[in-house]
Amino acid sequence: MAKQNITKQKLLESIESFQNYLKNYHNDKNLQIELLKHKATLNNRKYQVAVVANMSSGKSTFINALFGADVLPTSTKATTDCATYIHPFAREKYAEVYFDNKNSIRLNEKELGELQEYAKKDEDCKDSKYHNVANIHLYYPFRNFDIKNKIDFEIIFVDTPGPNSNGGDYADKHKTATKAVLQQANLVLFLLDYTQLDASLCEKKDDGGNNQEDKQGLWHTIEDRKSKDGEKFDVFFVVNKIDIAFAENLTQADKKLNIEKAKANISKAEEDKLYAEILNGLLGTHEREAIEKVEKVAKRHLKNDNVRVFGVSSQIHLYRVKGDALGRTERRNYNDFKEHFAEIYGDKAEEKLIECIGFEKLMKAIEDFLCETAIQSVMQGISNDLLNKVNERKE
Repeated sequence: MAKQNITKQKLLESIESFQNYLKNYHNDKNLQIELLKHKATLNNRKYQVAVVANMSSGKSTFINALFGADVLPTSTKATTDCATYIHPFAREKYAEVYFDNKNSIRLNEKELGELQEYAKKDEDCKDSKYHNVANIHLYYPFRNFDIKNKIDFEIIFVDTPGPNSNGGDYADKHKTATKAVLQQANLVLFLLDYTQLDASLCEKKDDGGNNQEDKQGLWHTIEDRKSKDGEKFDVFFVVNKIDIAFAENLTQADKKLNIEKAKANISKAEEDKLYAEILNGLLGTHEREAIEKVEKVAKRHLKNDNVRVFGVSSQIHLYRVKGDALGRTERRNYNDFKEHFAEIYGDKAEEKLIECIGFEKLMKAIEDFLCETAIQSVMQGISNDLLNKVNERKE
């Protein structure tokens, strides 16, 4: 069976045909059990994509950019106290909140604004009805990510608890909860803050050669999972706030221009030409340096040269997709950013803006990976096992 032709329906038909054969001609109970397990895998398969980050990496903004709306609360401090399981192919918008000490409750679309209260630490909520939340299941579609017709399995994105809270029990709770999600995840989107990249890469070592700054244990856990599960576990590294790298390119171009202007008097036309030449040589420089830095560290941790690293600006992408829903300050910030592209690229401004914020490229890569690699590998494994069993019976 060719890999590109494998579908869930074809595999289920093959299993049922094999079951009927065994029932009529060869009563092998152990093999029947194996076939039932394959069937259960196909019918109940849940592929989990965990979103993890160190504090202030913009994780909530990143997920809101996937939604195309301000659904999750955002803050400069840890805002998520429990894991939130997001079902992005839902047709109806609602949430189920599960507690440690009482029955779950359902929030309809109009009540989703309360999510920020249920997601907080108990000590930050005066009302006890928001306390003791175990986890949240949010049913809300991602914008421009409707691949349900391409995938037979359920895809669940998991927003992990925010790390680096103010120490104590909550820090341990968040670290434990995040590691538990990582142990179950099939794919991890590891967000790194461009403005704190060196700290996020945890290059500082202690006397024993261990990473001193990996307090959340993200690198260590991901490294262990990759070592143990190989191709069954994957990571996309995402350098967030990449728009700041673009701004740094502009700043560096201004400095270089001022240095050249100080050397000799030049006309306005000569200045514009010189600035264009300087800027053209700098555009993309800081972005490339950041991605190459992450690639180097990721390759060493995963012991694999084939790592995926993307640069994105979640905030700018969210501005772009919100459109008329932007607030006054948001619109001003977005227009200020767009003006640079109009000035530099002219008619190609929108194309270059999309390329710079990188979000559509990342989403396309995730979609291709899920459709062509991740899900197919599961079905290919079942298909190979079935063929082996059939060949055994033929012999």
